[in-house]
Amino acid sequence: MLIAHGAMDRAVPQAQSERLAAACDMAGVPNQLIIVPDAGHENLGGMANQATVDFFMTHFGMGCSSDLDRDGEVNFADLNIVLAAWDDNAPQGDVNADGNVDFNDFNQVLSAWEMACGEASK
Repeated sequence: MLIAHGAMDRAVPQAQSERLAAACDMAGVPNQLIIVPDAGHENLGGMANQATVDFFMTHFGMGCSSDLDRDGEVNFADLNIVLAAWDDNAPQGDVNADGNVDFNDFNQVLSAWEMACGEASK
């Protein structure tokens, strides 16, 4: 569970998020608490956005299926693999494993663009 709280939040006390994180710890639920300085109750900004991406990448591996060349990030090289496989439905370009290399694969690579996938698996 990712818990993000603005340090300047006037609607919900910061202690509530701290208590939630502690309760998760006691229950054995993996969690991460982020306190964003100078943020209120809404729009926690870039720090929270990046923490969310990092959290999902760490816990769910999102974007990594689009890392077709297994270099640890989704970029032009991966998009080129999809494009090169387009006409012949080559398996290396079939990001979503539906048997076709098409716009769905292209869009999946674009949606994961510049995401880090941890250590390269080459």
